[in-house]
Amino acid sequence: MIVLDVPPHKVVRIDAEHVDEALELVRPMLQLSVQHLAGFRSLDEMVESLRDGWRDWQLWLIVTPEQTVGAFILTMERLGGELVATFELLAGVDAQAWIGPLIGKFEAYLAGMFGVTQARVIGRKGWERWLSRHGYEPSHFVTSKRLVRECLPLQTIHTIES
Repeated sequence: MIVLDVPPHKVVRIDAEHVDEALELVRPMLQLSVQHLAGFRSLDEMVESLRDGWRDWQLWLIVTPEQTVGAFILTMERLGGELVATFELLAGVDAQAWIGPLIGKFEAYLAGMFGVTQARVIGRKGWERWLSRHGYEPSHFVTSKRLVRECLPLQTIHTIES
C-alpha cells in the first residue's frame, strides 16, 4: 500500500489483494462515473485488471480521517515514446475540497516515481471545469452511438474475397 499525504486528505493506493474490500466503499461512486463513459470499459472489466495486480492498473482512494471521499482508477501506458497516466475513472463527493490540493502533488508523484510525462482524464464533462484550473485542456472529443444489428440492411454489405 502506498499512502500520499495531502492534508487533510490521504491518497491511498490499494494493493491487488485488497481491491474487493476497497470497492465495497467506493463502488457506488465509481459506478456513477462509469454510466457517463458509455462505450468504454465496464467497471467489472476494470476490476478484473485491478485484481490481476498489473502495475499499470491501480485503484486509489482519497480519504479523510472520517470517510472515503473519492476514488480513481489509474492506468499507465507508453504512447509515442511517452509514459502516459490516465485517470480512467475519477469520482467522489465534495471534489472542490480535494481536487486542487491533490492534483499537483499526485502529478509530481507520478513524474518522479515513474517518469510519467503526460496525465489525462477520461470522465464526464463536468471534470473539465475543475481540471482546467490545474492546466488540463480538452485534447479529444469522443461521441458514441449504440448500434443495433438492424441498422444496415444485410443485402447492402459486400465482402471482398481474395
